[in-house]
Amino acid sequence: MYWLNRAEIDVMAARCLIELGTPADAEPLLTRALAGYNHAHAREVALYQTWLAEGYAKTGDLDAARSTLDRATTTQAHSGSVRVQRRVRAVVNRIDRRSGRHPQDRPTPAR
Repeated sequence: MYWLNRAEIDVMAARCLIELGTPADAEPLLTRALAGYNHAHAREVALYQTWLAEGYAKTGDLDAARSTLDRATTTQAHSGSVRVQRRVRAVVNRIDRRSGRHPQDRPTPAR
């Protein structure tokens, strides 16, 4: 139980750091939280991965942001969480803006 509380505190602190404009300081907190978090909780893990991806995007490490976001998408695939899907879209848009791409430049997924 202690680790879960520590992980939640690290995640909240990291989210604050990202919002306050110091995303590089958030990375070790999120990495530590994710390393010890029970991956059976796919929704939470995917959400935390989206925060890590956003932190990477804000620091300009777009490759790490994309890779982390891919892991979040894979993690949440079975959860069906609308919140995670919204977060993924928001981070994809941030990555696209940061890289100079616009949503209309993105290929349309095959159906």
